[in-house]
Amino acid sequence: MFDVLDTADGPLIDEPYRTRRALLEALFADGVLAAPFVLCPATIDRATAEDWLDPAWGAVGIEGIVVSGLAQKYQQARRGWIKVRSRASGARTGGLSRPKTW
Repeated sequence: MFDVLDTADGPLIDEPYRTRRALLEALFADGVLAAPFVLCPATIDRATAEDWLDPAWGAVGIEGIVVSGLAQKYQQARRGWIKVRSRASGARTGGLSRPKTW
């Protein structure tokens, strides 16, 4: 998991990502969220993010990173996000017998 958008106290979409992320981390730390859920790593350190782009991560299925501003409010349809791919990949839709790649 990388974001939380709503709680019993109300929606969080108008809160900055740093606030939503802190709440999400607290939910994991307090045991409210646990397996099968996993907290997606996050960093503000450029060197760490660049390390995550190492092709070796592709061997475990990680195709890149998503960049978002800490002060950014939630935006539907991922506007304001930048996805940086570590390797060439394509999305697939359709069934196994007739996949569509784009």
